Amino acid sequence: LKVAFDMRLFLTTISIFLILTANSQIKVFSDFESGNVELIEINDTMNSIVFEPSLKNEQNITKCWFYFGFTGHNTHEEMTIEYLYVSSVMAPENPVYSYDQKSWHRLTAEKSQINSKLVKHKFKGDTVFFAAGYPYTYTRMIEYVDSIAQNQHIDTTTLVYSEGGLRVPLLAIRDSSRNPTQMVWIVGRLHAFEVTLNYTLEGFIGFLASENSKAKRLRKNTIIFIVPMMDVDNVVLGASGRMQKPVDFNRDWSSAPHWNAVAAVQRKIAESNNLYDYRIFLDFHSTYPGTTKPHFGLFNSYKSKEPERENLKNYFKIFHKNAGYKLSEISGFLQKNYSDAYS
Repeated sequence: LKVAFDMRLFLTTISIFLILTANSQIKVFSDFESGNVELIEINDTMNSIVFEPSLKNEQNITKCWFYFGFTGHNTHEEMTIEYLYVSSVMAPENPVYSYDQKSWHRLTAEKSQINSKLVKHKFKGDTVFFAAGYPYTYTRMIEYVDSIAQNQHIDTTTLVYSEGGLRVPLLAIRDSSRNPTQMVWIVGRLHAFEVTLNYTLEGFIGFLASENSKAKRLRKNTIIFIVPMMDVDNVVLGASGRMQKPVDFNRDWSSAPHWNAVAAVQRKIAESNNLYDYRIFLDFHSTYPGTTKPHFGLFNSYKSKEPERENLKNYFKIFHKNAGYKLSEISGFLQKNYSDAYS
């Protein structure tokens, strides 16, 4: 995978690894796709690791994604893993571990100090992978997109290539036997660390392309454009993407966007707007599983703006009807908290 990154930062990180692990039995590594860790301390006697997420190419306010492996720990005793994070972003409440990077198991973190948490667990495998949430890599996304390319209702193309030279896929879901009159746009992973949204999107895409009566009715008149992963370079790099330099993907929707993917979506919308009635734009985000943060938000700026406010009211009315529960409006936000949002 070709991804642009800061060579000085890479060499500094490797140097820190060598210093911390040179005389340690426990070895930590993150030299794989989406890997991220910055070691603070290894204690073989205590069978413990202390670390924080590496900022990589980001401003020094966002430490929320980590994903690494370790070996050399005592498999017969409980191990303590403590991590530092930025509390103003999101606290990884339920980190996960795996022995093969395929089957993942969730742990419950304990609060250690204001900006740190820890987990204690007896890891039985000789090699353990540890992450803030279920990883969803760029490679998995490409494999998924390629696997659904033969679906009769899905057209897969390349929207654009990223700054690092990676393909950014675009899906178009429609009834090929009819001429759609309206369009819907869906984008995901504007923040690279928000991994769980891609699992949600897989299910969403599967529904939209299914023979479900509601999906079939939608496809009759509507073409649904989907970009499953926008910030592909940071997903591969293992950076969170939030508040990155020179601009956050989610803040780049201007008349002169910086990032290739954002500019390409804007161009495609403008071109398609001459063909279809532009109905709705959905920007998929997600929090860590098990968090107490709101999963659905209605920003205050829309409370008094029309027609945005009326459109949102109609959207949530339909949502309430189909979801089977209502979202309560608290302090300007429509929200529902989940104790265990993903399985």
